[in-house]
Amino acid sequence: MIVPSNIALSMAVLQNRKRTQVIVAMIALVALVSMGSALFVYAPITPLSETTSADAPNKTSPSSPLTPAEEEVLQVEKPEQTQTSEYGELIATLDLLENDRVYADLVRKIRSALRNNQQPTGQQLQQLNVALAGKVVQLNAALTQAISVGNVQLLSKLAASNFFQQYAVYKLLGWSWLSASAFEKYKAAASALTRAEETGDDTSVVESLKSIRDITGYQGYNDRISSLDELLASEYEEDVKSRMLSSMAAGDHDTVLSVARENSDLVSGDLALKDLLQQAIAAKTKASRDESFVTALEQAESDDWEAAIQTARSIPAELRFNEIDEIIKTGERILAAKKTLRSLALKPDRLTDSNVGRYARKKIESVADLRPLSPSLDRAVVTLSDLLEGASETVTVNILSDSRATILIPRLGFIEPTFEKALKLTRSEYKFIVRCEGKQDIFKYLDLRGVSSTDAQSIRLTCES
Repeated sequence: MIVPSNIALSMAVLQNRKRTQVIVAMIALVALVSMGSALFVYAPITPLSETTSADAPNKTSPSSPLTPAEEEVLQVEKPEQTQTSEYGELIATLDLLENDRVYADLVRKIRSALRNNQQPTGQQLQQLNVALAGKVVQLNAALTQAISVGNVQLLSKLAASNFFQQYAVYKLLGWSWLSASAFEKYKAAASALTRAEETGDDTSVVESLKSIRDITGYQGYNDRISSLDELLASEYEEDVKSRMLSSMAAGDHDTVLSVARENSDLVSGDLALKDLLQQAIAAKTKASRDESFVTALEQAESDDWEAAIQTARSIPAELRFNEIDEIIKTGERILAAKKTLRSLALKPDRLTDSNVGRYARKKIESVADLRPLSPSLDRAVVTLSDLLEGASETVTVNILSDSRATILIPRLGFIEPTFEKALKLTRSEYKFIVRCEGKQDIFKYLDLRGVSSTDAQSIRLTCES
């Protein structure tokens, strides 16, 4: 990659090695640059943002584009480097214009100055920058012309040139895809476009054009794409009308309804098609809707609510009446209730928690109206109710203390100092806090979840425990 700003750095390093007189000359030249001298070789080429073709992928328009000179662009080949590597980026830049018919003399003069350890003049460097900018404009025009006609061979040739690979690609960022894998994708899209045009496949033509636009950013095909889109839309509309009319004539109401659903926007804007759709709906109502409704009822009565919901949903929405929607809503409630109740029953230990137990009871109450409609839901309610009943049973817990400790039981209250206290606790997990004057609190735990209601428990809670 040739970066003009690096040229200045290379030359500055070189100049520091020269005589004091040459250093003074270099300082004077740098002063000219800072005062506005157009030595673009030492900085990015500013005019490029204003000279790129409007159809090129970077989408900027030329202020005064040059006539495309493809052969002149392509003739630039990098010669054997003969100068010392100390001249760095400037020599590489000169190589790009070595065989240029217009600027060959300028290149020779600058090379001669470098060989004599002399600094090129500000005018020479400005001319060099103008030459590079002109080459970029020419190459951009050539690339734009090539892609506009789908000339893959010319694009490949231009992209393979030294000038594009070593310089222009960093200025014409919109064409950077030519040096990437995107170029292979473009070639495939261009080949597909050629085949589609040969066979008259307008749909594939549009797809290929859009693919090329997406890959390259080239906007020159927009008018053609819009025109083909309109043509295809018109042809599709006629095809929809033809299919609906022929299906209706054959008594194939399912197809009429299907086509109408797939093209609802088109049908809604055409009075003839809307009338045809209404006729098909009326004809289909008794033959299809009622049959599916009866099937859904039978499935619901057999407690196969998943199948009942599926059957009811298979009826087109515009054909459903309230009873069909009710099957769907009721079935969804039953399935959701069974899932919740069974989930609670899978972890009976959690039911000893007062919050969980309260939630489970509310769920059971909320499905009371559904139990007659689903034997499986009724069984789930019975199972969970039995588990709740078992979880509510209490266990006798004897607390042994020293008549000095105050015993706190979170969420239940506290026990004043005593020697012994018997409590009836549900089968859950409990935390006891033993609080004694002048001492730190002592924590004790008791898990009753797996204990039989007839098996009394004892726990010692004293200031010395």
